[in-house]
Amino acid sequence: MNDQEIFKACFSLAEDLLWEKNTTPLEKVQSQIEELLSMTNHFVSIVEKNQFMIEDLPDR
Repeated sequence: MNDQEIFKACFSLAEDLLWEKNTTPLEKVQSQIEELLSMTNHFVSIVEKNQFMIEDLPDR
């Protein structure tokens, strides 16, 4: 998985967690972008620290 794919997957996870929790109307999306990006970056950091555990597994 390259850096862009990791970021996309982490962004998708953060988006699902944030907006499922709040079921936010579109008007509030802009105010939550910072939290969304913060969550995404946190997940990317976790992936980077633990990627060695899965790097040799075959792609699906």
